[in-house]
Amino acid sequence: QGHFDAIYRFVTEQPALRKTSRREVQEAVSQMILRYLSKPGSYVTPAIEKLFPPQYWEGAYLWLPSWEDEIGLLRAMKKLAGDNYLIAGNCDGTWSIPDGNKMLDFIYRLSDRPDQMKEEAEKNIRLAIERGKRLIDEGADMIFMGADYCFNSGPFLSPQLFSEFITPYLARQIEVWHKAGAFTIKHTDGNILPILDQLLECKPSAIH
Repeated sequence: QGHFDAIYRFVTEQPALRKTSRREVQEAVSQMILRYLSKPGSYVTPAIEKLFPPQYWEGAYLWLPSWEDEIGLLRAMKKLAGDNYLIAGNCDGTWSIPDGNKMLDFIYRLSDRPDQMKEEAEKNIRLAIERGKRLIDEGADMIFMGADYCFNSGPFLSPQLFSEFITPYLARQIEVWHKAGAFTIKHTDGNILPILDQLLECKPSAIH
């Protein structure tokens, strides 16, 4: 939702496009993906040309306004692609690097209320597991897990804390999605070497 809000704000900040509706942006993005699937290499539609400058065309397909829109688009992609393309869904219930406004509060809570943080982690992972299973049921062949864990200097949690607050939950979602028949790819930016052994222990299909 935050990603779509950002691109929608970008569109409506342009003087000539201030009256553009959220639905117009969503439909333009959806048409872009469907054109690409039906004619690989050609994804820019007139609507995309109208709403986005050329430097944004390649990434415009990322912005969808709701969960049900994502599911609807996944169904359409699967119908068009069949077994010719590997279709991926995006889902990850593990903690990721907090933004700058929330980092201090996150660290305080981790230190002062670890049991509460584990309860939140449990709730998050249960929701993510169900979302991932829905994506698989609707046609996703792979789940891409995008929570970032690392800066260039290393992980945002020490390996010890990572093993307590992230690894068990990451392993659970991967195991469930594998049993449901999907591949899994774990993405994270930054220097992952201090936690690489833990990521491998979770047995994703690949690390990105």
